[in-house]
Amino acid sequence: MQNLTGQTLSEQYILQEMIGSGGMADVYKAWDSVRAITMAVKVLHLDLSHDRRILSMFEKEAKILQDFGHPNIARLYEFRRHQDYHYLVLEWIDGQSLDKIIKKKGQPLSTDEVSTILLPVTSAVHYLHNKEHLHCDIKPANILIAKNRKIYLADMGVARSFKSDTTGGTPPYMAPEQFQSGALTKQTDIYAMGITVFELLSGGVLPFRGNSTHSQGSTLNEKIAWEHLNLPLPSLHGINRNVPEEVCQVISRALSKNPQDRYQSVNDFFNEYEKAKIGAKPSISGEINQGAASAATMLFTGLQEIADGLSGGKAHLPSGQSQLPLGLERKFKGKKRLIGLAGDYKGKIILVQYHQLTMGRNSQMQVRFSDRHVSRMHATIIRTPQGIFIQDNHSATGTFVNGRRINGMVRLKTGDVIRIGYADVLMFREN
Repeated sequence: MQNLTGQTLSEQYILQEMIGSGGMADVYKAWDSVRAITMAVKVLHLDLSHDRRILSMFEKEAKILQDFGHPNIARLYEFRRHQDYHYLVLEWIDGQSLDKIIKKKGQPLSTDEVSTILLPVTSAVHYLHNKEHLHCDIKPANILIAKNRKIYLADMGVARSFKSDTTGGTPPYMAPEQFQSGALTKQTDIYAMGITVFELLSGGVLPFRGNSTHSQGSTLNEKIAWEHLNLPLPSLHGINRNVPEEVCQVISRALSKNPQDRYQSVNDFFNEYEKAKIGAKPSISGEINQGAASAATMLFTGLQEIADGLSGGKAHLPSGQSQLPLGLERKFKGKKRLIGLAGDYKGKIILVQYHQLTMGRNSQMQVRFSDRHVSRMHATIIRTPQGIFIQDNHSATGTFVNGRRINGMVRLKTGDVIRIGYADVLMFREN
């Protein structure tokens, strides 16, 4: 394996530092001298560049990423060749992988911390499944946490379409059917997500490590496979007493040996985890509309229309002005929320409950707009301990707060009016 640090690929990408290495490729932090930004460059090992099967897998990863557009999946810029080197140019994520964070923390994550991670990962995996692709290698090493706290699902190297008969993955996270050459389904990824959540809540302990006295096989991977196929799931509650038994039951179902016994979708898994975590269903019955594309967004339709007189994209209201019927306003008093003033969400409330809320025209956005002037991944609402922020995702028409176009991330305060595109206007409130 040759370290290419200091070299320049295609007279454009200056490889500054090797930041990761795997069985197929090395990943470098690189400076793009044309775009004048930092990129991640994934270079296929030179000794594999003439292996048609390996090269085909590498090209497949590029093709998969070219078709994707999701805020929690790193963007692919291009797939290129320089001399005998084949490489991918990817969005640079300034942060760390989740497995390194777990090791540094040295103790279990709380159920709320797991929710913060599980939400964007669920959104990304749901997007993959809607595109008829499986990830096949979900694990903490493939979950990246950026310094701005945004979470990404990475490494599509073994991802495959629903129709493909190939498989791959990392043994401690692989489902029983992956070891038996069985049919892979959405439940295969759900199993890996279950293992990942088990590991986070246990403080880094994997349920099947190949070290049981009952394990059979001549290699570690064979022993791990045998355990996945034959051993019952160890007690998570026995490892971490702070994990509610209800949460343990949700994880146990996600890790059923039989795929048909697992959850039907990643959203079902996330929803059941959240219900188990809080110990009860939401108190407002009959009014919650949790869309299939988002377990994080709860839309509450207003009982009356918002006051008339607002024009499409030019609405600007004084800070703190209500615009909702008194009864509806009282119902959500004290909750962090967006109030629809004009456009698709007029007369509705969007609760900002989790780490992030994606907004755009893409069908996988948690808040989806129909206006063609809205970009596919237009903006993101981010909830942090320091407050609620809105971030424009390099949209074509811009994101406006109180009539001013924002650049990057801006903190929201009660009464701020947000315009997305030309027709959709929302007000932020938290009191």
